[in-house]
Amino acid sequence: MQKQAAERDLDHRGPGDRGAAWGELGDVDDVGVGPGAVEVDAPPPASGAGSGSDALARAPMAFTSSADCLACHAGIGAEWLGSPHARPWGTHPHLPKDPLRLDCSPCHIPEPIYERGLDAQVLARVDRHHEGVDCIACHAFRGESLGTGPTREAPCNPRHEPTISTNATCAPCHALHGTHDEWARSQYAAQGITCQDCHMPRVTRDRAGEVMGRGRSHRMLGGRDPELVARALALSVALEGDHAAISLTNDGAGHAVPGEINNRSLILAIAVAGAHGAAVESRRVFQAPPRPRRGLVPTTQIMPGETVRERAALPRPVCRLTVSLEYRLFFLWPAPPYRVLEVWRIELFGIRVVSRRRAV
Repeated sequence: MQKQAAERDLDHRGPGDRGAAWGELGDVDDVGVGPGAVEVDAPPPASGAGSGSDALARAPMAFTSSADCLACHAGIGAEWLGSPHARPWGTHPHLPKDPLRLDCSPCHIPEPIYERGLDAQVLARVDRHHEGVDCIACHAFRGESLGTGPTREAPCNPRHEPTISTNATCAPCHALHGTHDEWARSQYAAQGITCQDCHMPRVTRDRAGEVMGRGRSHRMLGGRDPELVARALALSVALEGDHAAISLTNDGAGHAVPGEINNRSLILAIAVAGAHGAAVESRRVFQAPPRPRRGLVPTTQIMPGETVRERAALPRPVCRLTVSLEYRLFFLWPAPPYRVLEVWRIELFGIRVVSRRRAV
């Protein structure tokens, strides 16, 4: 009877529901938490190791908050505490307390996503709102912690979960803004490049000079990181007779740029000054539609691999042509309410071109 109950329980588990067994071994991140632990290419566990029945036999741990994790995972905890995931958006000083925004809470203060399954609707938890997207939301399942390392003995009963290193763990929340579908249609999906490859790059952590192992950063790089924004875009200018041809390409992001919501925008500014006349300026804005109009009006975001083009008439003689790309992000934490980053600037003086990429 106990065996039948265990089999029934495993049939309805959240992690591994895409056909992956508990004992399979994929990427090995953060192997060990004690001094001297290093990243290893470990062989698959022996037959039966890490099986579901073994998992059920182990005492579960009562995860009450992310504080339960920080004693052993101090490096990861420090990264998470500095990330957007740890910032409770509902208490943001620059966000209006709009009741309509309550539909955003499930993704900003989520219940553990594996408990309901990665294809299920995310639910908002009723407590610990100050922790934002906490450790438990992505790594807890029935008293065990889930990770990319091998199943092993430790206070939190860590289990290898193949899906946690894939876009499947990002989709429950980020698919709601279309980001996951954009990635699925991009060249990155075909190449096997995941969200984690760009937004959680590999890092090496240490404690008191001891090597702790390589794992993925939990800073959750994104729209607030100028260098990442700059890498997503390429800007070029070509002189074609009495015109300048400007091309802006999303060649470094697996989703639309700017991404997701309309609290961020790109502004392509073109200024032409002749020797005997005033400067002529133009601006083009790229931004997602506001939430009430999403799906009702076309977006001006730049999709993966897409190139947008502009042409500017050049007076004779041309004194100066300046092409710049600004990135504006609103509601930065904790202040100011917005920030402007110059991502690209290309200047032409006569026929001499000065090109540089900036992230400040």
